[in-house]
Amino acid sequence: HRWLAEVLTASGQLEEAREEMEMAAQLDSLSLESEIGLAWEAIYARRYDDAIERCEAILARSPDSAAALELLARALALTGRTRDAEARLDQRLQLGETAALQLDLAWVKALSGDREGTQHLLRSLVGGEYGYVPPYRSALVHLALGEPREALRLLRDAAEARDYESALVLVDPRIDALRSDLGFQEIVRLSLAPPAEDPAPTSEAAGDRSGDPEVGGAG
Repeated sequence: HRWLAEVLTASGQLEEAREEMEMAAQLDSLSLESEIGLAWEAIYARRYDDAIERCEAILARSPDSAAALELLARALALTGRTRDAEARLDQRLQLGETAALQLDLAWVKALSGDREGTQHLLRSLVGGEYGYVPPYRSALVHLALGEPREALRLLRDAAEARDYESALVLVDPRIDALRSDLGFQEIVRLSLAPPAEDPAPTSEAAGDRSGDPEVGGAG
């Protein structure tokens, strides 16, 4: 049910996704994963208060739930509570730092108007200790900074790199400001296109392999 809910969410079928996630939670009432899934789905359905309530309930049971801290920070930021969001991200960063989390923090700072703090974090990621910097989350930061052209460029990079978050472009509230942009539909097309398959080798490209043991049946 959880897997189906994720597929339905990515395709924009949010009510159906919620039903599937609720069924998963009912089948395993002790599972934090199902509760996290419901909070995740609530964010994409723009039910931020529901997401916040669910994340806080999870953290009451499991204070070090990394997923709950990340989702709570996201929901808080989307409701304008950027100071609270930053505090939750600071908690999450104490459990382990990644480039994606640093970009989450930069996104929150950008939303709060802290341009200097945002730029400092972006500079620290260039050639830094975290290695790969996800283009999708980088795009979110630049969009929050009021740089839609750079955000679209990075979203294109994310789609071409098959960044897993690109599959959520139809529903991700963090990129709502781009939905009316003429270039956004191209991003959607690229993000949701199936992976290109390698063409089958032609007989000439494959060469004459009749002498190969697995082909010619030697012996």
